[in-house]
Amino acid sequence: MVWLAAGLLAILLAWLGVKKGVYIMTAAAFNFLLSVYLAVLSAPALLKNNPALQESPHYAAFAVLFLTAACFILLQGICFYLFLRDADCVFPEVFEKSAGALLGLLIGYILTAQIFLAVCMMPFSRHELFERFISLERTKTFSAAALTRVCHVMAGWSLQYLADKPQKTIEYLISLGDPKPLPVSPSAQPPSAPLNQTPTPPSPSPNRPDESHLQ
Repeated sequence: MVWLAAGLLAILLAWLGVKKGVYIMTAAAFNFLLSVYLAVLSAPALLKNNPALQESPHYAAFAVLFLTAACFILLQGICFYLFLRDADCVFPEVFEKSAGALLGLLIGYILTAQIFLAVCMMPFSRHELFERFISLERTKTFSAAALTRVCHVMAGWSLQYLADKPQKTIEYLISLGDPKPLPVSPSAQPPSAPLNQTPTPPSPSPNRPDESHLQ
């Protein structure tokens, strides 16, 4: 099911790439990868700035998708205004359409991974009814592998070394959808024994004479 959804979205974007051509799709692909990179790595910092919603998976999923869309619209708008408005086709038609289709496939593949990341962050993805149609583990593996690769590629373009930061960030975002442990009430906790308790001497038995005077 995961690969079917990724394939359908990639085919749709490939068709758009054939229509738009390689020049526009190159700018769109770069802007989209950069938007995904910024949204994924800045999401934890955005969540920390709002303590009331820091552990909310719904807010986190919305924040990741909103940041991706906002960054892409901004970057693509700047590129269109500066470079793409009066651009003419300077490549052969076969290359123009085929390269545009490949770039569309790439955008569709990464967009599917980003959407599935948001799905994995939602609590309903752990429900038994959901897992009958889509395997949660496969979805996690697909989205984490694709987005981690995107983050490392874009970090390489910006001459940054992130080590395992993208992977840990994605794991943290996915973990927001896990069930939270129920709080333990104070009455249910066993009483703790007092520390440094001094043992009390045994009291003399009433049927036994006091032997203290014999010492």
